[in-house]
Amino acid sequence: MFSTLFSNHVSMYLSNYGFNYNNIFGFILLLLFLIQFLSGILLTFYYSSYYSLSFYSIFYISFNVNFGWFIRLLHVVGSMLFIFFLYFHFIRSFWYIISFNTLYSSFYFIYLSGIIILFLSLAISFLGYTLCWGQMSFWGIMVIINVLTILPYPLNFILVDLIYGSSSLILFRFFILHFALSFVLFALILFHLYLLHSFISSNPLFNLSSSLFISFSLLIVKDFYFFFIFYISFLIYILFFNFEFLSNPVNNILANPLSTPLHILPESYFLIFYALLRNLPSKLFGIIIILSFIILLFSPSFH
Repeated sequence: MFSTLFSNHVSMYLSNYGFNYNNIFGFILLLLFLIQFLSGILLTFYYSSYYSLSFYSIFYISFNVNFGWFIRLLHVVGSMLFIFFLYFHFIRSFWYIISFNTLYSSFYFIYLSGIIILFLSLAISFLGYTLCWGQMSFWGIMVIINVLTILPYPLNFILVDLIYGSSSLILFRFFILHFALSFVLFALILFHLYLLHSFISSNPLFNLSSSLFISFSLLIVKDFYFFFIFYISFLIYILFFNFEFLSNPVNNILANPLSTPLHILPESYFLIFYALLRNLPSKLFGIIIILSFIILLFSPSFH
C-alpha cells in the first residue's frame, strides 16, 4: 500500500514536468548491459570455442557448474531484453527528433553514437547467438555467408573466407569478436553517456528552462522501481517457468551441416531484416534496401 502510494506520488510529480516511463529506457539499458557484461565474463571461464566442444561446454555450464544454468539463462534472456529495450529507446529518441525538430549540432552526436551502439549491439548479439553451435546458430551463419556471396569478386571471396574459414576456426573467430567488441561497446556507451550529460540529459524536450531540472533522487527511484518491478518479475517468469519463451528450441540440437531445419528463423529482433531478404525477389535488392535505410538513419538531412 505504501509503495503504491509512493510510486503514484513520484509519477504524478514527474509527469507534471513531462517525464514518464518512456524516459527511463536509457537507465534500464545501462543496467541490462552491466548484467550482460558480468555474466558474459563468468561464462568465458567454462566455455570452449572449439567447434566440437562448444555445444557440450554449454551443457557442462548448465548442469555441472554451480548456478551455471542461472548465469547462462541470465545472459541469454538479458541479451534479448537488451535489444528490445534498445529498439524502444531508439524509437523514442527518433520520435522526439521528428516531432520537435531537436536534431541540431549538439544532439546529433548523441543520436549518432546511439545509432552506432544499436548496430554494434546487433552484431555482438548475432555473434553470441552463434557460439552455442546449435542448428539455428549454424544455419544463421550460412544465411549471412550466402548474403555475402552477392558482393562482387574478389570482395565476396575474401569476406567469406575471413568469416567462415574452416569449421575449426569459425567459432574461435566469432568468440574473439564477441568478447572484444563487448569492450568496444562498453566504451561507446560511456562516451554516449558523456555526450548526454554534457548536454541536457534530464530534459527530453530540450527546454532550457531551469524549472525542468528535477531532483536526482526522484529520477533514480522511478528508474529502479520500473527495473525491479517489471524486469525482475519478467526475468523470474522466463528463468523458472518458461525459459524457451524468447528462444528457438531447435537451437538446442547440435549443429548438423547435412540436415537443414524445416524453417530457418533468426532471433526475433532480426526478423525485419530477414523478412526483407526472404520476400524480395533478389538478395542484392534486399541488401540495397537495408543499406539505404541505414544510411538514411545516419543522414541529418533525412530528419
